[in-house]
Amino acid sequence: MGIAKRNAAFFAPEFAVGNGELPVVLNYHYDYEDTGTATYTLPAGYAPEFTLSPVVINSKFGSYNAHAGLAGDQLLSVGRLRMHRGRYPAEACAEYADFRRKVAKANWM
Repeated sequence: MGIAKRNAAFFAPEFAVGNGELPVVLNYHYDYEDTGTATYTLPAGYAPEFTLSPVVINSKFGSYNAHAGLAGDQLLSVGRLRMHRGRYPAEACAEYADFRRKVAKANWM
């Protein structure tokens, strides 16, 4: 399974519309992975008040995981989204939207 790195902010799945009417078919032509990392330097004397639990979200469309950690005065946050190639029927669109909604919510935490 090949994974192509892509900036998810500019990548959208193809939506195929049969005979000019909805419903749409969700179609990813290849697997891809998008990883985001943020490093923050804490000012002297500051420390986190709590730790974040790792986040893992799995679905047939892909997976998302995120974690954060502290090393000295450096706070590191990493999030990784993997999308699976596939053609998904219109009936799966609500499930797909739910997956992406959960990912978006977890990505802001």
